[in-house]
Amino acid sequence: MKKDGWKSLLTHHEVWVSFVVVCVCIWCMQSLKPTGISHVDTAFDVLSILSVICIFFAFVDTIIGADTIVVVNGEILGKPRDESDAKRMLRLLSGTEHSVFTGACIICRNENNAFCDETKVRFFELTEREIDAYVASGEPFDKAGGYGIQDTGALLVSGIDGDYYNVMGLPVGRLYRELLKAGLLK
Repeated sequence: MKKDGWKSLLTHHEVWVSFVVVCVCIWCMQSLKPTGISHVDTAFDVLSILSVICIFFAFVDTIIGADTIVVVNGEILGKPRDESDAKRMLRLLSGTEHSVFTGACIICRNENNAFCDETKVRFFELTEREIDAYVASGEPFDKAGGYGIQDTGALLVSGIDGDYYNVMGLPVGRLYRELLKAGLLK
C-alpha cells in the first residue's frame, strides 16, 4: 500500500468525525433511556439511532456504526446487567471457545453497506477467585460478553483465531477495505 493511502485514511475527517460524534450521541441518548422494559429499550434504541442518523445527514455524507456480541453455546451475550450477570457470563466462557461478532454499517447518502466479522476466542479455565477479581475491577460492565481483550481481560484469553480488533469492537482492517470499496477513501 502506498504511504499516502494511510494519510488519506487519517485525513478523511468526515468519516471519522461522524463515527465519533454518532457514538457519543448514541451513548448520551442511551444513558437517558428507561431500563428494565425490553420492548421500551428496543424501541428507544431504534429511535435513538434513527434520530441521530437524520440529524447528522444534515451535516455529513457518511455515518459508520458498529456493535459487538459474544456467542457461546448458542447463547448471545451482550453487556452484563450487574455483577452476578458478569460472573455468570465469565463462568460460561471459562475453558471454552466462543465467537465474537461485530456488525458494522456504513451509511451514505447514495449507498449503504453492512458487514459482520467473526473472531473465535478461547478462554483459560477460570477460578472463582479470578472471576471475582475481574468483576471487582469494574471492566466487564461496558463490554459484550463481560470482558475486554484490550484490558485486564487479556489475562483470561488463551488464544484467538481472527481479527483482534474485531474483539475490541471494530474490525479496522475490514472497515478500511469496505471504505475503499465504497469509494470513500482513495
